[in-house]
Amino acid sequence: AKMKEMVARFAEGYSIAIMSYGQTGSGKTFAFEGDKEHKGIISQTITDLFALKGPSASIKCSFVQLYNERIADMFSP
Repeated sequence: AKMKEMVARFAEGYSIAIMSYGQTGSGKTFAFEGDKEHKGIISQTITDLFALKGPSASIKCSFVQLYNERIADMFSP
């Protein structure tokens, strides 16, 4: 429920940041990306945003990963 509340606030115009910190191999990337059976935070967020704003909405967002002092775009393979 917390995630849907944050998405609703974002749809109202608030800035949102979701961060994950932890030991290597603890599931942080999986939580964000998910797999075919389990939708991750990225997929759930996008689905919820378009459900609130409609299919013609224009949404700008970034999903980045900071690892070993390198930033990677989570949308880019």
